[in-house]
Amino acid sequence: MDFLLKSTETQDFLNRLRVLQMSPSTIINYIKNMIRCVQYLKTRLDLAAADPDFHRKCQAYIELLNTLRKPVAKALSKATCQKKYHRFIHGQATLHDCQRVLREAKKDMLGIYGKLLQHQRVEEEEKTLFRYNCEAILMLKHFQRPGAVEGLTVSEWLDQKRVDGRVCVGVSQHKTATMQIATFALTEEEAAMLDEYYNGIRQGCMQDGVDDEGRFFLSKSGGPISSATNDLRRLHEHYKIPNITSQEVRKVAEIAASANFSEEQKSAAAHYMAHSTAVANAHYRMRTLEGIVATANLFNSLEGSCCHQILCQGLHHL
Repeated sequence: MDFLLKSTETQDFLNRLRVLQMSPSTIINYIKNMIRCVQYLKTRLDLAAADPDFHRKCQAYIELLNTLRKPVAKALSKATCQKKYHRFIHGQATLHDCQRVLREAKKDMLGIYGKLLQHQRVEEEEKTLFRYNCEAILMLKHFQRPGAVEGLTVSEWLDQKRVDGRVCVGVSQHKTATMQIATFALTEEEAAMLDEYYNGIRQGCMQDGVDDEGRFFLSKSGGPISSATNDLRRLHEHYKIPNITSQEVRKVAEIAASANFSEEQKSAAAHYMAHSTAVANAHYRMRTLEGIVATANLFNSLEGSCCHQILCQGLHHL
């Protein structure tokens, strides 16, 4: 427990995160987790019994972390304002904008897919890139939260249902509403990509002695991926495209749905994006496979509508 007295080392650690150019929101998450850790330690009676001054040290360390968090929170507020200003000047991003990385990566992904089908040699970098793209499909095209991507299991993938030309998948364990499963309906092409990842890449990631917890997406070390958010960022970096987070694309999808969908369709869209438990319970009867497919098709039409609007705006300027 000596770290509780190492205030200088703690500040150096957080400064190191800044040097590594981690975003303010990521650094705040680090600080929050450190505070949770110390709060848990305060509940340990054995530690308190061994050191009568233990609770005071814990509280002092938490206060130190709260103090160090203040300038990071200011930086986050500044970054958020800059994003809002950019949106004010350049307009709200469209789904077409948010999904740019998938279009940029498509040629490479089809090339890797072809190699996998023909059992040709695929480099490790290509395998990782292919996995990033599969995760991006779920987050950018089907608006799933990172927790749902990380929580998807092999058994859930194998339990997929085919309905009206789409492949429906449900995720039961994720960091969203505890009483609601996350569901999405892939196109045949998207499902083929994920299926080839499962058959051609995932098996090669498995390692003896490493518990994969039955998760669908595995890292090179053989364990479950730790952060779908970071994987999505790395995919954008690879193609030198400004990063779009799952939160951002979900917000854009929500705004677009609000402007174009009926009330019933808005509720279905909220289901699809695994919104709050309250919404899920209120409209649970709508969560049929056919309804999920219909909502996926609605979002597809919305993407087409966005492209049409862009084209019309360009013609108007001409």
